[in-house]
Amino acid sequence: MNHRIMTTAMLLAAPLLLTIFAFIIPMIEVVRWSLFDGQGFTTEHLETALTDELFVLVLWQTLVLSAQVAALCVVIGYPVAYYLSVLSGPLQRLCVLLITFPLWVSVLVRTYAWIVVLGREGLVNLLLLGSGVIDEPLKLIFTRGAVLVASIQVLLPLAILIIYGAMSQINRTLMQAARVLGAPPSSAFRVVFLPLSMNGVISSAILIFILSLGFYVTPALVGGPRDIMISNVIAAQINQTLDWGLGAALGIVLLGAGLGVAGLTYLILGQFAAKANDGGVRS
Repeated sequence: MNHRIMTTAMLLAAPLLLTIFAFIIPMIEVVRWSLFDGQGFTTEHLETALTDELFVLVLWQTLVLSAQVAALCVVIGYPVAYYLSVLSGPLQRLCVLLITFPLWVSVLVRTYAWIVVLGREGLVNLLLLGSGVIDEPLKLIFTRGAVLVASIQVLLPLAILIIYGAMSQINRTLMQAARVLGAPPSSAFRVVFLPLSMNGVISSAILIFILSLGFYVTPALVGGPRDIMISNVIAAQINQTLDWGLGAALGIVLLGAGLGVAGLTYLILGQFAAKANDGGVRS
C-alpha cells in the first residue's frame, strides 16, 4: 500500500508543481496587481475595467467573436467527426493524421498565410478577378471576417478531435436497433446518435470558446482597428502604458466572464447531455 501511495505521489508531483508555479502563483500575482497599488488596497482598477465604455465594448466583442468561433467550429467539425467515426483501419488513421497536421504548424505562420490568401493581391482576389466575378479587389484582410476565418482555421482541428472522441464511444448497436424497429436513417440519427454525441459537442464548444477568448496574434495580424480583442488591450496596458494594475484587472474580468459563460452553458446543456448518454456509451 505504501509503495502504491509513493508511486502515485511521484506521478502527481510533476503536474502538481507545474500547476502551482505556472498557474496558481501567477494568478495570485495578477489578483494582487489588480487590487493593490503603491498606496495599498484599491478597487479603482476593477471599477475602470467594469465601467469604462471602451473596455466593456471590447470585452463584449471578444465574447461575441469567441461564441461565433465556437459555434462555427462545432457546426463545421461535427460532420467531419461523424465521417471519421464511421471509418476504420488505415483510412481512419490517415484522416486523423491529416486533421492534426495543421496543429504542427505555428499559429503565427498560419495567420501570416491568411494575409497572403486574403490580401488585396492575394489568392482569393486573384481568382475572383480572373473569373470576372469582381472588377476590383475586395477588402478581405483587416476585417472582422478575416479574424473569424483565421480563428476557426486554428481551432477547428481541436473541435473535430473532441467531437470524434465522444462519437467513438457511442454504442452503435443502438442505431442498428432503431433501424430494426423501423426508423429511417435520418430519424435514427436525430433521435439516437445526435443526443448521445451532445456531450462531445458541448465539451468542444466550451473549450473552443475559452481558447478563443485569449487570442492575441490572430486579431493583431488580420484584424482591423475595430476588431481588437481584450487580449490586445491587456497587452497594450502592460507593454505600452505600463499600467499593470489595469491590465491585471482586465485579465480578471476576462477570466470571470469566460468562466461565467462556460459554466452557464454547461449548466443549461450539460444535464441534457448526461441524460442522453445513459446506457448509450460504451463502458
